[in-house]
Amino acid sequence: MHGAYFFSSNGFVFAHNDQAVNNTKTNFLFKANDELSIEVEKNQSKIVVKKKGDNKPHELLLKILDEKDWDDLYYGVCLNGVGDKVQILS
Repeated sequence: MHGAYFFSSNGFVFAHNDQAVNNTKTNFLFKANDELSIEVEKNQSKIVVKKKGDNKPHELLLKILDEKDWDDLYYGVCLNGVGDKVQILS
């Protein structure tokens, strides 16, 4: 299995295997210096993205993954312009 789930700062969400979610606009916005946390909740098959200081997390339900695919989930960041930067806290 392969694929990607992306959360864009302008509120768009992209999901490789779910056309109902892919390229949809949400109200989850973030900007420079925001601290985000990403949690994968395997038992509920979802990704939860939270912004520090905001009580409105965004949840993305995942298509059912095979048990072996859970070991192959990796976090990544897409930088989109000159001067973009990211700091991974842990």
